[in-house]
Amino acid sequence: METVTRHDSYQEEYYDARSLSDDLNFENFNFQLAYNKTILSKEEIGVFLNNRPTRIQRYYYHKGMCPDLILPEPLKYLFDRSRSMFDLPQMEVLTPLGKLCQPKTVEQLFYQRAQQIIDLAGTKKIIIAWSGGIDSTSVLIEFLKLAPKSQLAVLMNKYSIEEYPEFYAKYIKDQIELIDIMKPGILRECVKDGVIVTASTFDQTFGDETIHHPDLLSTRLDEFLQPLNKSTQEYYSKSIQACPVKLTNVKEFFWWMYYTICYQNYETVWLAAEDSLIAEKNIFHFPSNQDWNDYAISTPMEIKFPGNDYRNYKIALKNHIYEFNKDQYYKTYKIKYASIINILWRDDCHYITTDWQRGHAL
Repeated sequence: METVTRHDSYQEEYYDARSLSDDLNFENFNFQLAYNKTILSKEEIGVFLNNRPTRIQRYYYHKGMCPDLILPEPLKYLFDRSRSMFDLPQMEVLTPLGKLCQPKTVEQLFYQRAQQIIDLAGTKKIIIAWSGGIDSTSVLIEFLKLAPKSQLAVLMNKYSIEEYPEFYAKYIKDQIELIDIMKPGILRECVKDGVIVTASTFDQTFGDETIHHPDLLSTRLDEFLQPLNKSTQEYYSKSIQACPVKLTNVKEFFWWMYYTICYQNYETVWLAAEDSLIAEKNIFHFPSNQDWNDYAISTPMEIKFPGNDYRNYKIALKNHIYEFNKDQYYKTYKIKYASIINILWRDDCHYITTDWQRGHAL
């Protein structure tokens, strides 16, 4: 099926992204953190006022403890899963780092993870968050292959359709229940009799930040580190030494650093948005399991992102989509596109404990 004329926008997105990268000044790759003031939530204050003895609490997410990244780019509420660049003793890892091994194939990973979620869901509705992008489309496809459409629903908005209108028209419209992600309280409503599936953490698995610096990717690490300040060199060197695979260039290092410091933030964006959500019980981030993390560690970057052309980023996921719908133009030209689903919520809870209690700011 050739659909060239219907996909002209993919080429426009590609050249727009190239222009954005060219316009930005990425000269300063020094590393700088800003630690947030540890403001107590109203629940924490209540504990102290009532003078109740408390054990040391552990958290998956805490706005007052997790630092923000200032340089090389602004990112909020980070936690280093490797504990090499910075350690937060009261923070716990939600999904462990992968291990160096012979990873499963992408097709095995998709099938086994989807089947696991289907089995755990039982008779409940399986609600897939679909942005129309590469990640969420690849996940939705696996459920279309394995589960009855009557059990599926798609959590989306108008931007989902705009990003991949052909897929929506052929595989979703008038076939699967649609749920508006913009509706207030929708996440709580979804998990009353269903489970939510997202594609969060695929970016960190495949090296999201690498695509912003195409001209720098093949630079050797010693050349990259040399002009940076001493503090940054120490931070980066600690991270490099903690990686179970040898890192030789900037592309590999950027993947590893953001895989360790950003992964848990992307998991908890959803969890912090609704108090009733519990990971691996009523919400599943599709790549957030041991097998996908093993794949992340054990698969060379040149397989996950060959060369430095945006269009090759996540080629394994694009191949997975192509095997289902034979959309050659999408496979060739579609690039990563910022997902509206990932930026919907920031008015969220203050912390999440390891027993899934939430605290809210005053």
